[in-house]
Amino acid sequence: MNSHQYHRLQEIREWYNEESPKYLDRYFPPESFVQVCDQKRKSKSIYEESKCVDCGKIVPVATTRRLHVARHIGLSIECVISGCSSKATTNTYSKHLRIVHSKKLKDLTKEELYEYKTARVKFTKTVNKALPEYFPYKTKIEEEE
Repeated sequence: MNSHQYHRLQEIREWYNEESPKYLDRYFPPESFVQVCDQKRKSKSIYEESKCVDCGKIVPVATTRRLHVARHIGLSIECVISGCSSKATTNTYSKHLRIVHSKKLKDLTKEELYEYKTARVKFTKTVNKALPEYFPYKTKIEEEE
């Protein structure tokens, strides 16, 4: 950048800094931010014990805990591709589609995708309902540092 370009850039920056506040209130009025909640919420998974009541295994990660419960109750999602009788959990379903059927979720037909999504919702609800039986809520919460 030569000296003329540099000075022109500085002039444009000054102009921008003078003009931008005029438009700030017009396009981003303060009242539009009244309903925004920026409070960080704690995940309820921090209140769950990490040791399985049934088998004694320690499962520290919340998503892994849910898969662990699914294994205990024998829960899985049946493949939506006609003619395939495979079953998988939510985390292995995509892998099954890719390896066995050479497809991704986006390649499924509307009907297949709907069937998968409803099965996944049912899977999640069932696991969440059974979760406290295997990983009960803590009776005493450790203080944060």
